[in-house]
Amino acid sequence: MIITEVLEKPDTYIIDDFLTIEEIKNLQPYLNSLDWKEFADVGLSNVELEKTKGYHVMEEDFGDVENYYFSKIQSLDFPTPNRFDRVLYNSFGTGDNPIPHVDSLKMGAYTYILYPNLEWEESWGGETSLFFIPETVSADPRERIPLKIYTKPGRLLIFPGNMLHSGSGTTTNRNRYSMAYQFWNTK
Repeated sequence: MIITEVLEKPDTYIIDDFLTIEEIKNLQPYLNSLDWKEFADVGLSNVELEKTKGYHVMEEDFGDVENYYFSKIQSLDFPTPNRFDRVLYNSFGTGDNPIPHVDSLKMGAYTYILYPNLEWEESWGGETSLFFIPETVSADPRERIPLKIYTKPGRLLIFPGNMLHSGSGTTTNRNRYSMAYQFWNTK
């Protein structure tokens, strides 16, 4: 495992090779079995926007898969929450255009995104864009440029839950999967 601190964004880390190839292979039947729902993003004006495919599991409904990767996250030599509120599975395809959003408005909230794709090329798109933390908006426009984190098999991306971010569609006929463990810091 290689842990990289993302210097451009505070409290943001990339851990490559967090998932083994065997773990990724074992996840494929589970991902294919999910009852994917189309979620409509809603803009600030309450206008329904693009639909993307997702599936969520709340903490009280975590099964073997969610608990296994939760325990793997907790085994990191790294400060981690003692619980997560939900896991949001995403499946982005060609033409998907999810809107930027935050997962929580609370300070101390965190999101841990796993990328369980067997293979992925940067040219296929599907990156996660990280913007700014609303409480620390800078007048310097360079600090508001989104930072693109490319999908890589087995990668774990960690960032504050109140950081503005967005997934993106793909340029290939493959779906880009992710598992977002969200700690909302509300209890």
